[in-house]
Amino acid sequence: MNSTVTILIVSVLWLLMCLRFWSMISRENVWQRRLIAIAGGLGAGLIYILGTQVWGVLTKPSPDDMRPIEAAEDIRVSPKS
Repeated sequence: MNSTVTILIVSVLWLLMCLRFWSMISRENVWQRRLIAIAGGLGAGLIYILGTQVWGVLTKPSPDDMRPIEAAEDIRVSPKS
């Protein structure tokens, strides 16, 4: 739960930073403002998606996922195709 909130906060901070840059650009530079707006949205989405992916990889698996190997017969290796 805390990890999701942290990732959301970082995404919102990215959006706010891009909004600040967007507001500093003159209204005459329409394409620059559009690019900043697109970068803000895509960047926040990518931060959220990659953040959740990386956080899932970095956390330990639960004890239910890890079961001890009781015998050598429990290990199976598939041949290369």
